[in-house]
Amino acid sequence: MKIEFIVPGDPIAKGRVRSSIITPKDPGKKPFIHHYPDKKSVSFENRVMAFFRANHCGPPTDGPVIVSIISYFKIPASWPKKKKALAQDDTMPMFIRPDGDNIEKSVLDGLNSVAFHDDKQVYKLTWEKYYSREPRTCVCIEADFSAVHEPF
Repeated sequence: MKIEFIVPGDPIAKGRVRSSIITPKDPGKKPFIHHYPDKKSVSFENRVMAFFRANHCGPPTDGPVIVSIISYFKIPASWPKKKKALAQDDTMPMFIRPDGDNIEKSVLDGLNSVAFHDDKQVYKLTWEKYYSREPRTCVCIEADFSAVHEPF
């Protein structure tokens, strides 16, 4: 079964985990480090999950998964008109930050436990980055969502 969906808005790359030192009010307790995820990353992962759920309501698959990701980023306003005109048809590749592998991480983390139990089930992964007038992330998942598979 193939499930395709689009997440509108800017694609967000997986951010670094943040840390802060928590000093308890009780003088007998030691300070500790609290780790928490980047808010933008969590927001994007939740959007990925919501748009997947809008297309598939069943349980996650147990078997192998193929994922294809195409990210479209907003054309920079600082570009000259000629360059903007070349990027209008969504075919101009983007080869600057954010890194594609960090976008993959955000999408796969958003799909964990809803499309598949763990992203280790993904055996084939492709991604592309382009400029576009309309920023979005297109995701295609190929898997057998109806059968229970034995572990390899």
